[in-house]
Order: sequence, then C-alpha cells, then structure tokens
Amino acid sequence: MDTSEESVKKSKKKYIILGAVALTAILAVYFAYALFAKAAKKDIVIYVKNGTALQEITEQLSQNEALVSKSNFTLTAKLMGLNSKTLKTGAYKIQKGSSNAKIANILLKGRQMPINVVFRTVRTPEDFAEFVAEKFYVHQDSMLNTLKNNELLKEFGVKDTTVMSILIPDTYQMYWTAKPKEIIQKLYQGYQKFWNAERIQRANEIGLTPLQITVLASIVEAETQKNDEKPIIAGVYLNRYFKKMKLQADPTAVFAAQDFTIKRVTSDILKTDSPYNTYIYQGLPPGPINNPSKTSIDAVLNYQKHNYLFFCAKADFSGYHAFAEDYETHKKNARLYQQALNMKGIQ
Repeated sequence: MDTSEESVKKSKKKYIILGAVALTAILAVYFAYALFAKAAKKDIVIYVKNGTALQEITEQLSQNEALVSKSNFTLTAKLMGLNSKTLKTGAYKIQKGSSNAKIANILLKGRQMPINVVFRTVRTPEDFAEFVAEKFYVHQDSMLNTLKNNELLKEFGVKDTTVMSILIPDTYQMYWTAKPKEIIQKLYQGYQKFWNAERIQRANEIGLTPLQITVLASIVEAETQKNDEKPIIAGVYLNRYFKKMKLQADPTAVFAAQDFTIKRVTSDILKTDSPYNTYIYQGLPPGPINNPSKTSIDAVLNYQKHNYLFFCAKADFSGYHAFAEDYETHKKNARLYQQALNMKGIQ
C-alpha cells in the first residue's frame, strides 16, 4: 500500500477518535451542567399530590424560578429515574442554589420538609376537621371520622365528646402528609407537655380534674377575648359551681343550639334542651365547647378570688364585662346592655 494512502487513513482514524473524544467531552460537560449547575434562584415550596404528573411539577418549578431550563430538568429526571410513577407525594422545600440533580433526588426519595402549622381555637370537631383539611393532605371526612372513633380515642384517654380537650392550640411541626391519627398524636404530645405536674397539682387544689378545668376554660374562651379579664370570669363560674348554682353561661346555650351566627341570646335559645346548656342543667357540660387556648386554661387554674356571681357585657361594646355580687345589680347592668343592643338594632 502506498505510504501516503496509509498516512491518510491513519490521519482519518486519528481525527475520528479525536472527534469522538471531543463529542464525549462535550456531552459530559452538557450532562454535568444539566445535572449539577445551580438552578433554583430562590427558596420555594411545592406540594405533590397523589397522581400528580412530573410534567406538572416541572412547570411549577419553572414558574417559581427553580429551573434554568425545563428540558435540562427533564433530562436529569430521566437519567435519575424520576417520573410520574416514582414521584413521591409530599411538601418539599427547594432551597436557593439547588441543582436539577438535587431537586430530582428530593422528589425521588420523598425528602419532605416538616411544616409549621398554627392550630387555633375552633368550636367543634367538624371545625377542627375542616381546618386540618386546609393545612394537610387529609380529607375532612377522614379527620372527622377519626375524631369520632371512640375505640381509637381510648388510646388518648378521651372520647368523641371530650377529644377537643387534648387539641390545645399551639404551633406544631408535622409533615404535610401526616395521617389523622398522627395529627392527634402530635397534639396529644403538646397536651401532655402542657399539663405538667405543677398544673395538675393546681387543678387538684381547686378540686377539679384537668378535663373539668378545660371544659370551664372553653366557656371562658367563648365569653371574652380579653386575657386580663379571663381570671375574673373564671372566678365567677367557680363561685357559682361551688355554690351548686347553675352556671348559666350563654356560650353553652349557643353551643347547644349549634347556631354560631347568633348575636343576641334570646329566651328561646336559653331553653334549648341539651346537656351542654348550663341554663337547664347544673354543673359543667359533658365536654368542652371549643378547644380553649393555654391562656384560658391558665386563667381557670389561676382564677381571681372575689365574690362576683354575675356578669354581662358592658354597654359600651368595649368587649369587657360588668360584674356584680348580687342579682339586683346584675339586672341593672344587663338592662343597660339590652338597651344598647336595641339602639344598635341588634336582634
């Protein structure tokens, strides 16, 4: 063979090899960029529900400036085995500077971030279930059924009429995908922490159980939003309770009627026949009429000692109350308030 022809063939082979090496290097750089280049421009949170398509999540990430290129993320996902079937349900925090590979790995491994949920005071288990459904990946009916499952609630020492007593409002950290029982367990842990030896001892000194304290606190909670007034109101109810008087708490009559749009408690409302109505039945209701705040519970535990037996809202609509030791004074205070309601046309 002609040496010049052989030289040309060797040169061609050399260039082919060099070209292949160069192409491999270019592809390696491209894949490395697609996988590991910083993508997310800011911290974001995305929520993945059951059956969510990867394409939908890719679009969310792109719209929230978490991706430099949707095609690069799609390639990364394919290389890592992330698809609509392997995508894990959950709430995920994507941190600023995260690469496509890091984002895909979080979604593939289901590395959720816990969320902080501020539980507030609500009136009924139905309200609580509705609140949970808004904050967690839980169906409202599933949460409500758990709150009414007496067999399950035995584990927490409560039943459907008293379960609200362990759902103390506070900020709790949980996963978005927490199950109904897990949510109750978390709040129960908060309840156990709150009811420490000191508070239990104080309840014993008063002569009431933690449940009874909580039931009374739920009435105080419903009576006023003024924290400085709560110990006074608690004192009124405890005075009546220990004198064997009916508590005659308007919020219990409203709860019995199950009409929380009521602005003015009429005689018809007060006649509602229910064990929760303290105008009809003596003593405490069978369970709390809401899940009272820690402030209200502590107000009962540290109630103000006085001789008041009556109170009603002040006629100035300040949110505060006028207190009385005798019924005649109370009637005068109540008359002033009724007149104020009439003047404002509140029925």
